[in-house]
Amino acid sequence: MLRQLYKKGLLTIALLLSLAAVSVAQNNRVSGRITTAFDQPLAGASVLLKGSRLGGTTGPDGSFQIENVPSGNYTLVVSYIGYIRREVPVSVPGSENILLSLTEESTSLSEVMVTGVFDERKKIGASVSITTLDTKQIDRLSYTNGLDLLKNVPGVYVNSSLGEVRTQISTRGIANRPNFTYELSGLYYVSLQEDGLPLTNLNFSGYSPDYFFRSDATTKRLEAVRGGTAAITGANAPGGIFNYLSKTGGATFGGEVRAKYGLEGNGQNPFYRVDVNVGGPIGGNGWSYNVGGFYRTANGPFYMGYPMNYGGQIKANVEKKYKNGSVTVFGKYLDDHNASPVALIGQDFGNPQLAAGLKNTDSFALPATAGLSNYQLPDGTAKSFSPKDLARARETSVGINWRHSFSDRISFSNNVRYSDKDFDSNNTAATNPITLTDLVSNVTAGLLGLGVITYRDLLTKQTLATVQAAVSQTGPPSWKVLSNNLPGQDILKNGLLFQNATRAHPHITELLDQFVLTARADKMSFNLGAFIGSSNVGRYAIGTSGLAYTTLEQHPRMLDISFVNALAGGATQQITSPEGFVLTGGAFGAVDYAFNKQTFAPFFAHTWNLTDKLTFDWGLRYERTTSKGTNYVRTANDGKDGGLDKNPLTTYDRGYYKNPVAYDYQFKTNTLSYSGALNYLISNNQSVYGRYSEGKKAPEFNLFQTIDAPGKADLLDPAVQSITQIEVGYKYQSSKLNLAVTPFYSKLSNILQAFTALDNTGTLYNLQPFFNSTETQGIELEATGNVSKNFSIRGVATFQTSKLLQYKSATAGPTSFRADDSFVDYSGNKADNTPQVILNITPTYAVGKFYAFLSYQYTGDRYANAPNAFILPGFSQVDLGAGYTVGKRLSLNLNINNATNSVGVVGWGAPGGFPSVFNKSDFTTSIREANPNAPFAINVTQPRAYFLTATYRF
Repeated sequence: MLRQLYKKGLLTIALLLSLAAVSVAQNNRVSGRITTAFDQPLAGASVLLKGSRLGGTTGPDGSFQIENVPSGNYTLVVSYIGYIRREVPVSVPGSENILLSLTEESTSLSEVMVTGVFDERKKIGASVSITTLDTKQIDRLSYTNGLDLLKNVPGVYVNSSLGEVRTQISTRGIANRPNFTYELSGLYYVSLQEDGLPLTNLNFSGYSPDYFFRSDATTKRLEAVRGGTAAITGANAPGGIFNYLSKTGGATFGGEVRAKYGLEGNGQNPFYRVDVNVGGPIGGNGWSYNVGGFYRTANGPFYMGYPMNYGGQIKANVEKKYKNGSVTVFGKYLDDHNASPVALIGQDFGNPQLAAGLKNTDSFALPATAGLSNYQLPDGTAKSFSPKDLARARETSVGINWRHSFSDRISFSNNVRYSDKDFDSNNTAATNPITLTDLVSNVTAGLLGLGVITYRDLLTKQTLATVQAAVSQTGPPSWKVLSNNLPGQDILKNGLLFQNATRAHPHITELLDQFVLTARADKMSFNLGAFIGSSNVGRYAIGTSGLAYTTLEQHPRMLDISFVNALAGGATQQITSPEGFVLTGGAFGAVDYAFNKQTFAPFFAHTWNLTDKLTFDWGLRYERTTSKGTNYVRTANDGKDGGLDKNPLTTYDRGYYKNPVAYDYQFKTNTLSYSGALNYLISNNQSVYGRYSEGKKAPEFNLFQTIDAPGKADLLDPAVQSITQIEVGYKYQSSKLNLAVTPFYSKLSNILQAFTALDNTGTLYNLQPFFNSTETQGIELEATGNVSKNFSIRGVATFQTSKLLQYKSATAGPTSFRADDSFVDYSGNKADNTPQVILNITPTYAVGKFYAFLSYQYTGDRYANAPNAFILPGFSQVDLGAGYTVGKRLSLNLNINNATNSVGVVGWGAPGGFPSVFNKSDFTTSIREANPNAPFAINVTQPRAYFLTATYRF
């Protein structure tokens, strides 16, 4: 009995000791902190025990922790983009609080890419033009908006003069040309993505994907692809893919807080912003989280009398890593208000510049008092317009990204997101100088008759100008200025400003999904996937809330206009509303829109390692798009009933439209895009590739918004555009130099130029359609070199020439007979708005905890329009930056953007008032020569700005 108890006791003790040993083994950990050579923490660095699945990433303070490590000897592998990988031996137990530093490398060609490639691969082995910016590079810059970072990418032209939204992007000469057809978004040919999915699958007038994108402390990385595989891996975006990747949680808790104070508008206008990012594990077992966002308020670079930007966003994700994959659940809430600066006034077509007396910090925006409160529409509903409400973008989105490996050879990924977007825009458009005697503006305002027109300051009622109106039995009406005390007469004699207050409020819901099944063999891999999109635009109207005639000066004043009209019995007609607007509620047509877009795009890709050095890859993408909607076109009110208030002496309420007529439509487009390339690895540090791509661009909602008359849907041709691209790339890397040289050719074809007209029988018909095309040839250069231990230079450059292979546009003749129709032909001219040279050169000096850099940017000459009437001259900008790390957690950064306060002209409108300001392609050399001193609307680069950022990491 005692012997049995003894044996049981020994077994029990042995079992307890074994359990204790197992417990100790399970509690073994490898932990530490990863920094730069200058003791700055490296957040997001990969740490892995070689030969095992144990590992993770570092937190914001550079710390890491690997739990439940069995006892033994291991090799700890530490890697981070842009730094030389390290492998160090570790023994477990006994490997806690390890301190390791990584040395920065001059090359990033060893980075693993996920954007624009058929499977994850290093840049040097990828047969695609791709540029990356990591967290460190992004944090050092003080950019206008997230898309401003693309100035560091060769082949990309960025116009961010309109502020934090509405950025204009073109790649390799594939540019928006509203003169061809209809107004397009600034991101028409490219895909703006967040974590691998497009921000939106829509493009239409007054709406742009970047309204719903903000870069902040949660941004980990940017991957930018130009052309090439974008035709296969992106949704209807053959021009390129710009993918902004978000941070995810690490193995240890950590975070950062950034406080940023700035002075924009050449040091005049305050800027305040706070960014926060926090992440870490959730109870172990592979769970982690990351949450962050920002809030900002700023008067803006062009102070309008009210804040130009205010609002922010919150982003969060929870990730579960398991043996064979990971699941990430992510979400975002955005609520931000932004304004775009209205045009200023330029002069001198030979050397376009700001008109004398104007500064690059001036603003012609409508004053805060210019709002229209609850103006009534014909259906009885009420709307309002207020310029200080800006354009408000709100989005709530949730999604799941699932990656799973069934084996070493077969894997699957699915990325899905649902978003609810609300866009409420109060915008000022078509701002341009006009005269008191201008025919179109006077007719538009209803200043026709015989009598005296009086212009007063709306607030003080001071008379600023009087004009005699007259009629003629044999000629057009005329106007003669009797008195003029208006400001700004040195800019334009008898001048004032025309302003169009526009209002739009679309509500958009979208479900976007992309899945890929990957199979790998010894020498090749296969990818089969599909993109599926469902986008719905709720019924909304976009149009004019009212027209304003304001003084021509910094912070213009609203004008009160009245007309003592002899043809109306000598009564005084009130032309403007109490708020100072003409034609409140619907000038220039009123259309409501409802739209639905369904996309199904399966794709296939094959990569084949023909030899150890030669790789062939190819792919194709079929895209089927169904676009259907209804345009509700309203009938114009002739004003004979006295308008909404039935008072014939108040003419401002005669702009309303009534009796909507619905025009339904449905179009289906089918496209096939393909791309193929060979990549040859010359050695471990250099490669060369060649690629041919044929991408397609299906029409967007913009085109279908033109359906506004019976039979017009039947006449519409939803032409699919073709983008042909050929590129040859050479890549080289060494310990001192990273170099990429990419000659390219691009051709944009099938750009439909089609208009309709009424003939002498009253029949609607198509004018002769033309399918225009452009061509661009050029070379991209990207290089990073370490001149010495402390001094490095990064530079990107694009040299290109672009021309209109065909540019023809039909116009109806002076009579209604079809035989009088004609067309203009600018084929062979240089393509407009395509700089011949784009440079960005940034030398950086770093020693210890200090760094400083200078960024020199140059944008070359661009032809202003298709007729090549004049040239927008090239301009330079210099940005300065410096930073210092105080201790281990606090860093300070100082940035001065546009340090020399240079003024570059980046956009323009044709002279002659409304609607000439929009018809830039009608402004020819002969018109310019006939009136060489005409003032015209221009947009300029943002003025000098100062920013100080304090970042605390924990």
